[in-house]
Amino acid sequence: MRTTTRSWICGSTGLALLLLGAGPAAAAPPAPDSGSGPPDSATGYANALLYGENRTGEGGAESLFGVYAPAGVPAFGRGEVFIGGYECLTDDSVPARVTGLESARATGWLSYECGSAEGTVRGHAIVHLRWTGQGEVTEQSWTDEAGCTVTLQVRPARVTGGMLAVVPGVGTAVLTLNSEDDADIRQERTAC
Repeated sequence: MRTTTRSWICGSTGLALLLLGAGPAAAAPPAPDSGSGPPDSATGYANALLYGENRTGEGGAESLFGVYAPAGVPAFGRGEVFIGGYECLTDDSVPARVTGLESARATGWLSYECGSAEGTVRGHAIVHLRWTGQGEVTEQSWTDEAGCTVTLQVRPARVTGGMLAVVPGVGTAVLTLNSEDDADIRQERTAC
């Protein structure tokens, strides 16, 4: 049984790599001049709520995956995974890129520590996501406690690719965007 399960998981992982386009070359961080952050002093974000079916266990799987691009810091992406009654958390991040409100991407490998009332296990995920901004930009402004004006722009996004989450003994799932309303690209600027 162990050999069969291992072969199935390895085969599933290989298939997902082909389908999602992730691999060692894709996990390389962006070049220093690649525009990996938002313009000026803005902070860029991209969010996607991903869903999938647990193919080897019970129930479904989901992840709120985000890409963050603070000014002056290389962009990165990460997200929690919920699968088979386990909450999977990580301190890892994958290389990412946010280009204004036009696009974002994240590609790489994450290791997870997954816990439930049943105990703790380790898992991993392969991520290959691309956001493409579409539709109108909405804008909100407010004054923060320091008296600075904060402006947030939000644009709906189409997301392609997905995430393969594998938690041995718990489940395996390919997570993708379920609804167009579950993804956006954001940009925040603060002026004091």
